[in-house]
Amino acid sequence: MSPHPLTLALSAPNRLRIEWSDGLRREYGCRELRDACPCATCREQRKAAPAELLHELGQEVTP
Repeated sequence: MSPHPLTLALSAPNRLRIEWSDGLRREYGCRELRDACPCATCREQRKAAPAELLHELGQEVTP
């Protein structure tokens, strides 16, 4: 049987801590989760141009 999550908790604004049924506890960064996610929204985010990502983060793009 595959391990399944027992608890989920934000350990920081951009980190998720998961305790698994096999006893493993691990923290995942939001970027790591998005990069591994197969859903359409996350796939689109991965394909977004770097300038779009910087804009979402509130950073300016300089030519």
